[in-house]
Amino acid sequence: MNICQIRGNCIRQSKNLNDSLSVIKLMYKLNMFEEIKDYNEFNYKQNSKQLISAPDNAEDYCKLSFQSIDHQQHPNDDDIPKCHSFDKILFADTEAFTIDDDGKFINHECYLCVWADGDNYQESKDVNGLMRYIYKIYENEEYKKVKGGKAQNNVLVYWHNLSYDCQFIIKEKYQIDDVIQNNGKMMQFSITLVNRQGAKVRIVFRDSYIMLSEKLSKLPEMFLSEKEQKQIQKEVFCYNYYTKSRYLNNIGNIDEASKFINNSTKQEFIEALQKSDCLLDDNCFDMQKYALFYCQQDVRVLQKCVQKFAELLWQNQKMDLYSYISISSLSLAYQIKERCFDNCQVIIKQQVY
Repeated sequence: MNICQIRGNCIRQSKNLNDSLSVIKLMYKLNMFEEIKDYNEFNYKQNSKQLISAPDNAEDYCKLSFQSIDHQQHPNDDDIPKCHSFDKILFADTEAFTIDDDGKFINHECYLCVWADGDNYQESKDVNGLMRYIYKIYENEEYKKVKGGKAQNNVLVYWHNLSYDCQFIIKEKYQIDDVIQNNGKMMQFSITLVNRQGAKVRIVFRDSYIMLSEKLSKLPEMFLSEKEQKQIQKEVFCYNYYTKSRYLNNIGNIDEASKFINNSTKQEFIEALQKSDCLLDDNCFDMQKYALFYCQQDVRVLQKCVQKFAELLWQNQKMDLYSYISISSLSLAYQIKERCFDNCQVIIKQQVY
């Protein structure tokens, strides 16, 4: 690991790696770095604000960072996490028609929305049902003057791929605020509802995938016990078999539906139909009932795994998961909490979501 001392100031904002390397080369040519050959004898406390570390690898960086911590200069760990301000945390998912009876792809049309509020699972044919549910909770709340005109109540709703599900919310023409995107992907946004008394309820929609970047089917084995995994798992679903006419007719043919899934998962599909009590006879099933069961299972998997991650994070690190949007912002907060940047000079400071 090389450790350098700044001997001057150089300010230039770079937007990519090549620009950053150019700035470093320029600074080197201007003799703005001085190598400290024997850093074991260097006094970190007196010069902590003067250092930039250039680690060869992350392991060396972490070792040096922990060695140089001066705990007396920082608050207790319990004081570091900023707890969230949400009154409720919900988990939701949608199902949509993607194809017509002729096999042609269509604009996706939501036909089912399921959400979990604790152990209370609710469903509606569209996202408006979710909005009505939240509105009803606060419809009789008295108006309270809140500093800055902000909402006095905040509700967080997680979706595992908000970039997809947000289209059904946007279609309903709600006023969208506080949009946070990254490379075209929706990370978070909010809408505000106002009840008859003028009380505001801010609903924050957040993508859980940017915190847990794995398929929903993989999350249970990451966070749940083997016993829990048998009860809480993502089921098999034949998406393109679900056309609007078939769904309204509500009688699905197992042999026909199986053509829309992998052959290796047909037995799992049949077992899921049995488990959900959706079989009408040996080869027919209740399409609407199974779609509800499948969507509820998705929401259950998301809810239990996110909650387990939040529990582990608080128990082990005293950090509040719901205060951070993505794994990047959580990781940065963890590094700051563990004093990893104590001996680093901040050159460019910007928000990390």
